[in-house]
Amino acid sequence: MGATESGPPTGDRFAAVVGMTPQGASALKVGVLACLFVAAWTAIATLADGTGALHHDVVEAYVWGREFQLGYYKHPPFWAWLTGAWFLVFPRANWAANLLAMTNAAVGLVGAWALIGCFSAGPRRAAASLLLVATPFYTAMATRFNANGVFLSLWPWTLYAFVRSLDAPRPRERLLFAALFGVLVGAAGLSKYYALVLAAGCVLSLPLHPRGWAWLRSPAPWIAAAIAAAAVAPHLWWLVRTDFPPFRYFSAETGRSLAFSLGNVARMPLEWLAYHAIVILVAVAAAGTGPRAWARALKARSGESRFRFMAGLLGFPLLLTLVAGLAFRLKLSSNWTEAAFPLAPLLVLDVVGGDMRRIGRVAAGVAIGVTAAALALSPALGRGLFGARAPNLVEPRRELAVQADVLWRRTAGGPLRIVAGSFPYDEAIAFYAPDRPSVFIDFDPGKAPWITPARLEREGWLAACASSDGACLARAQALAGPKSRRFTLTLVRQGLARASAPVSFQLFVTPPGRPGG
Repeated sequence: MGATESGPPTGDRFAAVVGMTPQGASALKVGVLACLFVAAWTAIATLADGTGALHHDVVEAYVWGREFQLGYYKHPPFWAWLTGAWFLVFPRANWAANLLAMTNAAVGLVGAWALIGCFSAGPRRAAASLLLVATPFYTAMATRFNANGVFLSLWPWTLYAFVRSLDAPRPRERLLFAALFGVLVGAAGLSKYYALVLAAGCVLSLPLHPRGWAWLRSPAPWIAAAIAAAAVAPHLWWLVRTDFPPFRYFSAETGRSLAFSLGNVARMPLEWLAYHAIVILVAVAAAGTGPRAWARALKARSGESRFRFMAGLLGFPLLLTLVAGLAFRLKLSSNWTEAAFPLAPLLVLDVVGGDMRRIGRVAAGVAIGVTAAALALSPALGRGLFGARAPNLVEPRRELAVQADVLWRRTAGGPLRIVAGSFPYDEAIAFYAPDRPSVFIDFDPGKAPWITPARLEREGWLAACASSDGACLARAQALAGPKSRRFTLTLVRQGLARASAPVSFQLFVTPPGRPGG
């Protein structure tokens, strides 16, 4: 749809940029749009935060990444490393954390565009890519960079490398993409063990590809496996050396009742459909086709190996997630699978058919509308003007960080190096206090091996326990010595349209010992 002299509507212009032309979208244009996406959604997330604190998952990533360990008591380290490296460059501010999260989402959107390009071209490719912005995965849910969020960038690029290792016309190219596949599987495995579902989904999809069996007989899988193994080897060494703490954490999350697990597993597909409701509605409304046409298209496409292969790349990881939920009696969360759907809009379009240019224009309008509405509403969210408010926006986490720093300097002098206390207040102090203190997580050296008795004595420590947190108070009192002092603070969250409930804290301050120990 070319532009007229007066210019097409906004949605048309946007669609034209991303590929509603015979030539398709160029990588440069997609990159420019990705930068605009990052700018818009970073602003939205930062305005929605207001003067509140970041979600505890994001702050946890900073707390762990600050220490650059080979593993942590819940998860492997890669996503925490990324966060730690990011904040070596950027200031510890909400906008910088949101910029990291939305950059990660944009890398994932570009990866999805590349992956979709392996199965379609032109208007269909552009429409499928645009429809991803109509899901919450790359927008509202993407504002939390954590062990699940990092898969938004890793998952589509891993699938892209895998598909290209099968599709590339020259053997050398196929081996290079197999090596890239190994690197990305290694990075995913170093982020969360859920990466096993991603890798297994690729393997299970191989019989659906015409070159699948040939790929297995080639050097490609060995190259990919060797590189992935080399990437995760240091973490495996750490696991053995520390007696597998993430496995103990995982074990504590298993063992729910069969009735609970069955209900949880049955609910997950409904949640996945709900998250794609706008995608389905846009595709169906703009296509102008009906159920009979969809049934004919599905029957025809099911006979194509390419369509079956694409469906396998989407479906097998989801199926494995449900199987794992039943096998281990887990509490499944749709957050785990937020990155698993880069091909879902294309599958929908392949079934509903219709004019892809028109669908693309509508998808572009929806993407612009969702972004504009979120931008308009985000300041009100930050002020707490809408109903129920998230704990990180109503609890006085940043206020506590300020007061803890003031109290420390008045009582102990010098920089604050170690903080402990009630979760997530301890981590909020670590992020927002000016001295970048380390966190003594749960007063437990197993969870925070960077804290030693010698360091506690040399550098001193501050603990901030909610007055209602008996376990924290007992641990802080047990750690306190003759030099420790105890204070009481009552704080309320500032900057809200409606006053928040006051929270009482007990602060323990132990000044540093002699410089030598």
